Amino acid sequence: MKKNIIVIGGGILGIFCALYFKKKNKNVTLIEQNNKIGGLFNSIESKNRIFYDHGCHFARETGVKKIDRLLFNFIDEREWRILGNLKYRGFYKSKLSKSFGALDARLLKKKDYLRSIKEFLRIKKLKNNYKNLSTQLVNTFGNTITEKIFKPIIEDKITGIKLDKLPKNFHKWAGMGRLIMFSENLTNELKKRDVFDQRIAYHNTEHGQSKLRNFYPKNKGMGYWINLLEKKLIKLNVNIIKGHKIRKIVDKNNKINHVVLENGKKIECSKLIWTVHPGLLPIKKKITTKENKDMKKIYLYLFHFAFNKKLIPDAHFIQCYDPKFKTYRVTLYPNIRNKKDKYYNLTSELIFSKKKNISKLKKIAIKELIKIGIIKKNYKLKDSILQELGKGIPVPSIENLKNINKLNTKYRKRFKNMVLLNLDPLISTGQNLINTFNFLNKND
Repeated sequence: MKKNIIVIGGGILGIFCALYFKKKNKNVTLIEQNNKIGGLFNSIESKNRIFYDHGCHFARETGVKKIDRLLFNFIDEREWRILGNLKYRGFYKSKLSKSFGALDARLLKKKDYLRSIKEFLRIKKLKNNYKNLSTQLVNTFGNTITEKIFKPIIEDKITGIKLDKLPKNFHKWAGMGRLIMFSENLTNELKKRDVFDQRIAYHNTEHGQSKLRNFYPKNKGMGYWINLLEKKLIKLNVNIIKGHKIRKIVDKNNKINHVVLENGKKIECSKLIWTVHPGLLPIKKKITTKENKDMKKIYLYLFHFAFNKKLIPDAHFIQCYDPKFKTYRVTLYPNIRNKKDKYYNLTSELIFSKKKNISKLKKIAIKELIKIGIIKKNYKLKDSILQELGKGIPVPSIENLKNINKLNTKYRKRFKNMVLLNLDPLISTGQNLINTFNFLNKND
């Protein structure tokens, strides 16, 4: 008799897990509480038939053949734009970079920049056992860069949380793992040494080319990838249940026997794969943590716009580091598709540490697009959708991560046939897929 595997969570990780276990010839049920699977890889289509993405804009290979075969083996080059390194530009100190998107430390005031260089060059060795982000940044880049660059951006613009309350590597999650410093020629020489390579960025995308490919549909949004994956799941006879939460988990002798949906339907279970937050487990005797009661969040608001004229920069997306701006990132779809359209569409993401009324932010979004240099004042808005991304994104603070690990440990001990995937919010989707694949291979 085949084992009945239940996968909870229909994001890309849940989809991968469903495909992984189905390949092993097991009965698989994928349960997603929303009406669509795919999570942040979904798209939205406007009344003018223009596509915009929710959050994730590219499907990127992992470099692990067994993963990539499951997720990308149906990619047809006639329908997809296949890209190497993505072209992005950075906006900081009211200046848009000309070639590359890393944060440019040279835009500091001259005295601050010269002081930062001295501090930077004094650091001869990097460690990996920093207690928090503040300690890591000071010992990686120096006091001046920490105070003048990272603190205003991470504390004030993104999180509203002090640097010493955030875990190491948070700056990498926020797209600031390396900074542009020195001249281009000197940078190219310094990056030959690991201690510099880990901290400074190349000045353009010609260097450091990755062999991994990025995929984007030529005529639709990233949701098209999810549609194809869903068709694959259906063809493989994976049972997909959408629009339902789990009401109850029934266990016996420390093993989950079955789950009960909101509509009362029972589903037998030999193994439960949990791919979402452990605090969402529907268990009567919950493990209470402070993180469950008071979890700090950031709020992301998406402004999907289409204009009558060509967008000015040639980048695929623009990262806005400027702490005076609420814009976090802007995706320029015509540059990704590399084709002429009737209208020129983009998605501008505005980030806040407190919840806002989205309707009052539209003027700010357009005003900042003009200041960044993406559109001009005389551009006419032809299409727009305003979207609040969920109910806030939990900030991966030290306290939150500690409590998530506590929940994971307790539930793993409690249920012998539950797999709680230990997702790391500070690493990429691709690396989380690799970690999940390695874990399943080792423990299945």
